[in-house]
Parts: sequence; C-alpha cells; structure tokens
Amino acid sequence: MVGHFHGDAVGGGEYEVRFAYANGGEAVDRGVPIAIEHAGGTAEVALDQEPKPGDLFKPLGRFQFDAAKPAKLTVLTGGTTGFVLVDGVQFIAVEDIPKEAAGGNAGAAEQIAALKESVKAMEKAKKDAEAALERRPLAMAPADRDEPGDQPIRVRGEPHQLGDEVPRGFLQVLYDGEGPPAIAEGESGRRELADWLASDARHLVARVTANRIWAGLFRDGIVRSVDNFGTLGEPPTHPALLDSLAADFIASGWSQKRMIRSLVNSRAYGMAVDPPPGASQPDPENRWLSHQNRRRLAAEEIRDSLLAAADSLDHATPGSPVAGLGEQAIANDAAQKGGISSDDRLCRSLYLPMVRSDMPPFLEIFNAANPDVATGQRPETTVPAQALYLMNADFAKNAAAQIAARASAEISADPANAIYRLVLGRPASDAEREDAQAFARSHPDGEKAGWAALAQAVFASTEFQFLE
Repeated sequence: MVGHFHGDAVGGGEYEVRFAYANGGEAVDRGVPIAIEHAGGTAEVALDQEPKPGDLFKPLGRFQFDAAKPAKLTVLTGGTTGFVLVDGVQFIAVEDIPKEAAGGNAGAAEQIAALKESVKAMEKAKKDAEAALERRPLAMAPADRDEPGDQPIRVRGEPHQLGDEVPRGFLQVLYDGEGPPAIAEGESGRRELADWLASDARHLVARVTANRIWAGLFRDGIVRSVDNFGTLGEPPTHPALLDSLAADFIASGWSQKRMIRSLVNSRAYGMAVDPPPGASQPDPENRWLSHQNRRRLAAEEIRDSLLAAADSLDHATPGSPVAGLGEQAIANDAAQKGGISSDDRLCRSLYLPMVRSDMPPFLEIFNAANPDVATGQRPETTVPAQALYLMNADFAKNAAAQIAARASAEISADPANAIYRLVLGRPASDAEREDAQAFARSHPDGEKAGWAALAQAVFASTEFQFLE
C-alpha cells in the first residue's frame, strides 16, 4: 500500500475521480490497483501509468458519493512489478465538468500549488520516517547468503584451494539414533540446527546452560569444566541434580530468570561459607556442597559497587556504547588503539564498550571475559596489578573521595561507621572505628583526605571484593 487520499469536501452526488502522477518513463507499472470507496461500496480499478505528455490528471471513472460517508481512495501495490507513482487525487462533480472545460486552465495554477504542498508534506513524512528508522536499536548479526548451498572443502584451510563439494550436515554424534533434521530448500541449515539443539528432546543445551548458571552462583559448576562436557572434561558431581535442573529449565520455557530465582532461594545457596565441623577433611574442595563457596566478585560487580557506594552510578540505559568510536569500534589491531577508558563513564558496566584488543582498563585488570573467545567461566586471579589500580588509579581515588564526602555529610558525627556501611554493608566494630579515627586524624594532608584514604583502603579489602 502506497497511501490513502480522502475527499473531505466531497458532497452527495456523482463525481469524476482523477489521479495525477509524474512521468516515470517506461519503468512504471502498467496496472496499479486502486480502491475507491463510494456510496455503493468499493470499486477497484487498474491504472496504466504510461508516460503522458498531456493532461495533469487522468480520469479513473465516475461514482456516486454520499455526503455522510467520506470519500476515500487507496493506492495499492499488490501484484505490481514497476514503479508506482503518486502525486495527487481530484474529485470533480460531474455537473462542474462543462464549467471546467469552458474555463480552460484557469484552475491549473491552484491545482499545481496544491500538489506542490502535498509533495512537501509527503517529503517531510518521508524524512520523519527515515529519522525514526535511524533511532531503532541495531545489532550486528550473521545472515544467510541469498542462495545458500553446499560448499567445497578448503584444502589445508586455504580459501582458494578448493576440493570436493561437501554436503551440509550436523554432528553425527548428537543424532541419538533418530537422524539429523532436514534442511529446507533454500535454507542454510543454521536455523534447523538451532531449533533441533533447543528442542525439548535435546537436553544438551539445557544442561550446559543450567550448569553455567549454577557456576555463576556457586563459583563451581556441577560439571566443573563448564566449557567441556565431553569425555576429556570432568564428570558431574551431582548428575541427577543437573538433569533435574535441565528438565525444569525446559519446562519453564527456557527462562533463565526463573532458574536464578529458584537457585538463590535454595538452602544450598543460603548456607554460610564456613564449613561445618569435620567437613573439610573428607571434602577439601567442597564438591558435595556442605557449605557455600566464597566467590570473587566479577569485574563488573566491583566497578558498579564502587560507583553505587559513591552514589555516582547512572542507572539509566544509555545509547550505543560504541557511538563516536568510528573504526576503533571494529578494529582488531593493537596499533589502532584509541584508549577506551571507563573512568569517565558512570553507566553500569553492562553498557561499557567491549572493543577487541582495547578493553576498558578496569574490567581487563579484574578478569573480564576475553571478547575474542567464548568463555563459560572466567579465571579468578589475585595479582599486584589489581591492588595497584585500586591504590593509584584516578577512578578509584575519585570514588573514595566521593564516598568519604557522602559519609561525612550523612553521618558527620561518625564518618568511619558510615564508610563501612556504604562500602561493606555493615557497621564498623569498636576496634575498627578507633583505628579509622586515628588513621584519618594522622593523615599528612588533613582529616578530610584521611577519610578518603580510609574509604579507598576499605574497598581495596578482601571483604569488599569477595562474596560470602
């Protein structure tokens, strides 16, 4: 459908409906379907938009109209193969046609002016529509070729050394005796593979996903080699539990949110990190879950917690994280680094730009996942670079100063206790309060700088960076 035209000034009686279009050459369509709503119903006519050197308007026919029912003309595109051109529509009372002929082209100037205004309105609507399209969220994603098909093998991996053509197929070890899914004509097979892997009969994807969610909450997965479910990986410590979680995951409609809610409400998740008496000797790695595991906060959690304690975290959803980065957003060459810094961005770490070979420094130092590879479980390291960053980086110093200022403003009588509450979520003990006051008052740059240094020392502590 191209558009609607309403004859708002059309009264009752017989009218001739005329249609105007530009000269589009031979590429125009020769049978544009047009629907005209009149007093007797809807009439459909086919307009041949041949090049016309003569009249501005081309008659479509004469129809009876009812003053109580608006006249309406709709230009359609169904079945068309060429260009469909639309300039304007004219409704002329049949009784006025002789007067029009006698007057010659007296009204042509007014008609042309009206058409120009109509064209301007349509051009503005087009620009508004294009602007709205530019504001739509976009994401880079793979797409099938126009004509997918079997491909020849690349001998020794060389793209120009082509061997025999290899038919498309699936990993045979996953068939379970039922055979692979059929690939529809004109399809690449990617969608069929995804549907087959995520079907209710396939528990592999569900088990891998459930295991990764478990590992994110309990530090270690039921299968500890979260990226390897094969014979070279570790066997599950609780296979029946993993199967049950996978079945529940499928039954919930593959809802990760529901699985996470179920696990964090479980008794296993709520246990203390201190092992019960006698549990460490037979099970030093806590494979049988006698207690909860102490878990290192992820890089994003540490950064967001710092900003939240300083009351600087921006919870709004920003626009594109790579807007304005240009080629740097897709560069994979260390020589093209532009120095992406997370220090001047106060949004949640989820919205920071992840550019290969140029990660935000804070996230990279604290073991954020490498964007070049799929990572089921991040490594946990405690290295000097992390402590040095929290001690010397401007981002850490600014956060500490804001925490100290916030603590002094909120509870000026006891800033030490306020700092502990803001950063660690607990009050300071009597001994910690006394040590903090002595530390702040003895700072060479004054007590204000001393409270900022205390805040920096608290969020650099193990208690802040680990979840118990």
